[in-house]
Amino acid sequence: MYIWNDDYLKFLVHNVWKIENSVDVIDFRCGDGYLGMKFLDLLPEGSTYTGIDNEHYIDEARNQCTNHADGVSFIVSDLYSLNTSKKYDIAILQVGLRHMNKPMDILSKMIDSVKEDGLVICIEINREFENVGFYFDGMNYEYLCTAFDFHKLWRKELEFEGRDYAIGMRLPFYLQHLGLRDIDVRMDDKVVYVNPSMEDYEEQIRDFKLING
Repeated sequence: MYIWNDDYLKFLVHNVWKIENSVDVIDFRCGDGYLGMKFLDLLPEGSTYTGIDNEHYIDEARNQCTNHADGVSFIVSDLYSLNTSKKYDIAILQVGLRHMNKPMDILSKMIDSVKEDGLVICIEINREFENVGFYFDGMNYEYLCTAFDFHKLWRKELEFEGRDYAIGMRLPFYLQHLGLRDIDVRMDDKVVYVNPSMEDYEEQIRDFKLING
Protein backbone atom coordinates (compact mmCIF):
# COMPACT_ATOMS: atom_id res chain seq x y z
CA MET A 1 0.00 0.00 0.00
CA TYR A 2 2.98 2.34 0.54
CA ILE A 3 4.44 1.80 -2.93
CA TRP A 4 1.55 1.44 -5.38
CA ASN A 5 -1.53 3.27 -6.46
CA ASP A 6 -3.67 0.53 -7.96
CA ASP A 7 -4.55 2.54 -11.06
CA TYR A 8 -0.86 3.17 -11.82
CA LEU A 9 0.06 -0.52 -11.54
CA LYS A 10 -2.86 -1.32 -13.84
CA PHE A 11 -1.54 1.31 -16.29
CA LEU A 12 1.90 -0.31 -16.27
CA VAL A 13 0.53 -3.82 -16.86
CA HIS A 14 -1.81 -2.86 -19.69
CA ASN A 15 -0.25 0.22 -21.31
CA VAL A 16 3.49 0.10 -20.66
CA TRP A 17 4.36 -3.60 -20.38
CA LYS A 18 1.38 -4.48 -22.63
CA ILE A 19 0.74 -7.88 -21.10
CA GLU A 20 -2.13 -9.27 -23.17
CA ASN A 21 -1.53 -13.04 -22.96
CA SER A 22 -0.99 -15.31 -19.97
CA VAL A 23 2.53 -15.10 -18.52
CA ASP A 24 4.73 -16.91 -16.03
CA VAL A 25 6.12 -14.52 -13.42
CA ILE A 26 9.02 -15.08 -11.02
CA ASP A 27 9.26 -12.65 -8.09
CA PHE A 28 12.73 -12.27 -6.57
CA ARG A 29 12.53 -11.53 -2.82
CA CYS A 30 8.75 -11.76 -2.79
CA GLY A 31 8.33 -10.88 0.90
CA ASP A 32 4.80 -11.51 2.11
CA GLY A 33 3.48 -11.84 -1.46
CA TYR A 34 1.82 -8.41 -1.51
CA LEU A 35 3.03 -7.40 -4.96
CA GLY A 36 2.45 -10.86 -6.39
CA MET A 37 -1.22 -10.87 -5.41
CA LYS A 38 -1.78 -7.37 -6.80
CA PHE A 39 0.00 -8.45 -9.98
CA LEU A 40 -2.04 -11.63 -10.42
CA ASP A 41 -5.31 -9.69 -10.14
CA LEU A 42 -4.27 -7.72 -13.24
CA LEU A 43 -2.68 -10.45 -15.36
CA PRO A 44 -4.55 -12.45 -18.03
CA GLU A 45 -6.21 -15.70 -17.02
CA GLY A 46 -3.83 -18.65 -16.97
CA SER A 47 -0.88 -16.64 -15.68
CA THR A 48 1.35 -18.18 -13.00
CA TYR A 49 3.35 -16.68 -10.17
CA THR A 50 6.45 -18.03 -8.40
CA GLY A 51 7.80 -16.20 -5.35
CA ILE A 52 11.30 -16.60 -3.92
CA ASP A 53 12.34 -15.70 -0.38
CA ASN A 54 13.40 -17.17 2.95
CA GLU A 55 11.20 -19.57 4.90
CA HIS A 56 9.73 -16.88 7.16
CA TYR A 57 8.44 -14.72 4.32
CA ILE A 58 7.31 -17.67 2.22
CA ASP A 59 5.09 -18.77 5.11
CA GLU A 60 3.59 -15.26 5.23
CA ALA A 61 3.15 -15.22 1.45
CA ARG A 62 1.32 -18.55 1.47
CA ASN A 63 -1.14 -17.10 3.98
CA GLN A 64 -1.67 -14.07 1.72
CA CYS A 65 -2.29 -16.19 -1.35
CA THR A 66 -5.29 -18.19 -0.21
CA ASN A 67 -7.49 -16.60 -2.90
CA HIS A 68 -4.95 -17.33 -5.66
CA ALA A 69 -4.12 -20.96 -5.03
CA ASP A 70 -4.14 -21.94 -8.72
CA GLY A 71 -0.91 -21.15 -10.51
CA VAL A 72 0.92 -19.92 -7.40
CA SER A 73 4.11 -21.55 -6.11
CA PHE A 74 7.07 -20.62 -3.93
CA ILE A 75 10.77 -21.41 -3.70
CA VAL A 76 12.61 -21.15 -0.38
CA SER A 77 16.08 -19.93 -1.32
CA ASP A 78 18.47 -17.04 -0.95
CA LEU A 79 18.79 -15.19 -4.23
CA TYR A 80 22.53 -15.69 -4.66
CA SER A 81 22.29 -19.49 -4.70
CA LEU A 82 19.03 -19.72 -6.65
CA ASN A 83 19.02 -22.21 -9.50
CA THR A 84 15.98 -22.67 -11.72
CA SER A 85 15.84 -24.49 -15.03
CA LYS A 86 12.48 -22.96 -15.96
CA LYS A 87 12.40 -19.83 -18.11
CA TYR A 88 9.80 -17.21 -17.21
CA ASP A 89 8.16 -14.40 -19.16
CA ILE A 90 8.72 -11.85 -16.41
CA ALA A 91 11.23 -11.52 -13.57
CA ILE A 92 10.38 -8.84 -11.03
CA LEU A 93 12.06 -7.52 -7.89
CA GLN A 94 10.64 -4.82 -5.62
CA VAL A 95 12.85 -2.71 -3.29
CA GLY A 96 15.32 -5.55 -2.83
CA LEU A 97 18.46 -4.59 -4.72
CA ARG A 98 19.21 -1.74 -2.31
CA HIS A 99 19.76 -4.38 0.38
CA MET A 100 22.01 -6.63 -1.70
CA ASN A 101 25.80 -6.67 -1.33
CA LYS A 102 26.17 -7.86 -4.94
CA PRO A 103 23.25 -6.38 -6.86
CA MET A 104 24.80 -7.14 -10.26
CA ASP A 105 24.81 -10.84 -9.36
CA ILE A 106 21.08 -10.69 -8.60
CA LEU A 107 20.36 -8.82 -11.83
CA SER A 108 22.26 -11.50 -13.73
CA LYS A 109 20.12 -14.17 -12.01
CA MET A 110 16.98 -12.32 -13.06
CA ILE A 111 18.16 -12.07 -16.66
CA ASP A 112 19.06 -15.76 -16.72
CA SER A 113 15.59 -16.68 -15.45
CA VAL A 114 13.61 -15.12 -18.33
CA LYS A 115 13.00 -16.11 -21.92
CA GLU A 116 14.86 -14.30 -24.68
CA ASP A 117 12.12 -11.69 -25.12
CA GLY A 118 11.12 -11.65 -21.44
CA LEU A 119 10.76 -8.64 -19.16
CA VAL A 120 13.11 -7.81 -16.27
CA ILE A 121 11.31 -5.38 -13.95
CA CYS A 122 13.02 -3.69 -10.98
CA ILE A 123 11.24 -1.32 -8.61
CA GLU A 124 13.81 0.68 -6.63
CA ILE A 125 14.39 4.12 -5.16
CA ASN A 126 17.28 6.49 -4.70
CA ARG A 127 17.55 7.01 -0.94
CA GLU A 128 18.39 10.70 -1.37
CA PHE A 129 15.08 11.15 -3.18
CA GLU A 130 13.42 9.28 -0.34
CA ASN A 131 14.82 11.66 2.27
CA VAL A 132 14.25 14.87 0.33
CA GLY A 133 10.61 13.84 -0.12
CA PHE A 134 9.80 14.03 3.60
CA TYR A 135 7.60 16.83 4.88
CA PHE A 136 6.16 17.16 8.39
CA ASP A 137 3.65 19.96 8.90
CA GLY A 138 4.85 22.53 11.41
CA MET A 139 8.55 21.75 11.01
CA ASN A 140 10.93 24.02 9.15
CA TYR A 141 11.36 22.59 5.65
CA GLU A 142 14.98 23.77 5.40
CA TYR A 143 15.72 21.70 8.51
CA LEU A 144 13.96 18.66 7.04
CA CYS A 145 16.13 18.87 3.92
CA THR A 146 19.34 18.74 5.96
CA ALA A 147 18.40 16.69 9.03
CA PHE A 148 18.63 13.27 7.37
CA ASP A 149 22.22 13.36 6.18
CA PHE A 150 23.24 9.72 5.86
CA HIS A 151 25.80 10.24 3.09
CA LYS A 152 28.73 9.05 5.21
CA LEU A 153 26.81 5.89 6.15
CA TRP A 154 25.76 5.27 2.53
CA ARG A 155 29.33 5.71 1.29
CA LYS A 156 30.57 3.17 3.87
CA GLU A 157 27.82 0.71 2.91
CA LEU A 158 28.80 1.01 -0.75
CA GLU A 159 32.56 0.89 -0.18
CA PHE A 160 32.75 -1.90 2.40
CA GLU A 161 29.54 -3.90 1.94
CA GLY A 162 28.48 -3.30 -1.66
CA ARG A 163 25.00 -1.95 -0.87
CA ASP A 164 24.19 0.88 -3.27
CA TYR A 165 22.06 3.70 -1.84
CA ALA A 166 21.56 5.19 -5.32
CA ILE A 167 20.77 1.97 -7.17
CA GLY A 168 17.41 3.33 -8.28
CA MET A 169 19.25 5.90 -10.40
CA ARG A 170 21.96 3.56 -11.63
CA LEU A 171 19.78 0.59 -12.56
CA PRO A 172 19.26 1.48 -16.25
CA PHE A 173 23.02 1.63 -16.74
CA TYR A 174 23.56 -1.63 -14.86
CA LEU A 175 20.96 -3.32 -17.07
CA GLN A 176 22.55 -1.92 -20.22
CA HIS A 177 25.95 -3.15 -19.04
CA LEU A 178 24.47 -6.63 -18.64
CA GLY A 179 23.24 -6.64 -22.24
CA LEU A 180 19.54 -5.82 -21.93
CA ARG A 181 17.82 -3.81 -24.64
CA ASP A 182 14.69 -1.62 -24.84
CA ILE A 183 15.35 -0.27 -21.35
CA ASP A 184 12.65 2.06 -20.04
CA VAL A 185 12.40 4.06 -16.82
CA ARG A 186 9.21 5.16 -15.06
CA MET A 187 8.55 7.09 -11.85
CA ASP A 188 5.73 5.89 -9.62
CA ASP A 189 2.98 8.37 -8.73
CA LYS A 190 2.47 7.14 -5.15
CA VAL A 191 2.67 9.72 -2.36
CA VAL A 192 2.02 8.77 1.27
CA TYR A 193 -0.10 11.33 3.11
CA VAL A 194 -0.99 10.92 6.79
CA ASN A 195 -2.99 13.30 8.98
CA PRO A 196 -4.73 13.07 12.40
CA SER A 197 -8.25 13.19 10.94
CA MET A 198 -7.83 9.71 9.40
CA GLU A 199 -9.75 6.93 11.14
CA ASP A 200 -6.68 4.67 11.07
CA TYR A 201 -4.23 7.47 11.93
CA GLU A 202 -2.44 5.59 14.72
CA GLU A 203 -1.95 2.56 12.48
CA GLN A 204 -0.72 4.77 9.62
CA ILE A 205 1.78 6.53 11.89
CA ARG A 206 3.03 3.23 13.27
CA ASP A 207 3.54 1.84 9.76
CA PHE A 208 5.18 5.07 8.57
CA LYS A 209 7.71 4.96 11.41
CA LEU A 210 8.36 1.27 10.81
CA ILE A 211 8.98 1.76 7.09
CA ASN A 212 11.06 4.92 7.39
CA GLY A 213 12.95 4.13 10.58
